Amino acid sequence: MSVRHAILALLYQRPMYGYELGKHLAPALQVERDIKPGQIANTLARMEEGGLLECRVEAGDGPDRKVYRLTKRGLKELRNWYLTPEIRDYRVGDSFYIKLALGLLGGPVPVEPILKEQRRKLYQELHAANEIRRKAGAQSASPWLLLLENAIAHLEADLRLIDMCEARLDELKTYKPPAPVSKTRGRPRKETQDRPGGEEAGRSTPTVEGESAK
Repeated sequence: MSVRHAILALLYQRPMYGYELGKHLAPALQVERDIKPGQIANTLARMEEGGLLECRVEAGDGPDRKVYRLTKRGLKELRNWYLTPEIRDYRVGDSFYIKLALGLLGGPVPVEPILKEQRRKLYQELHAANEIRRKAGAQSASPWLLLLENAIAHLEADLRLIDMCEARLDELKTYKPPAPVSKTRGRPRKETQDRPGGEEAGRSTPTVEGESAK
């Protein structure tokens, strides 16, 4: 999650002070992540230096408070963020793939138990996610449910991948990685160019004093 852009989005609604932003971030996003006040303060300071927001000091009964608001530059940054597509990392080269690929080459554990344990863990995660969705209720309008549905869809896709691996296991066991390409060590030798007449470039012909050219 980008704390920077989440702050910009909240400030688009109305000006807020730092402590107020901290209280609104987690409920707005419905995430369990604890966003530290120091992180928010540092982010606000950098954004102010970058011209994305401005602040004014308000005096009150207690300590003075800084109230932040968006600048035109901050609004432009926020619009660009909303309109920039998010490209997902489809886990090419993730830890499970690496474990599977190396296990196919031979190891202390056969591939079958690796797939079995991975499936067991995925089913645990899927059960937990479905339980959360059930408790939330089908009529809930929370955008957070979209994130939950996305997680469930990915877990189900990962389970289908396990099924595909098991169905093709005999074929996968025949896989042999390509041989590594050998590289020449040391600095490459420079080729010399010959001058006209057979003399090498960069070499001068010695002359004997008093000897006339023939």
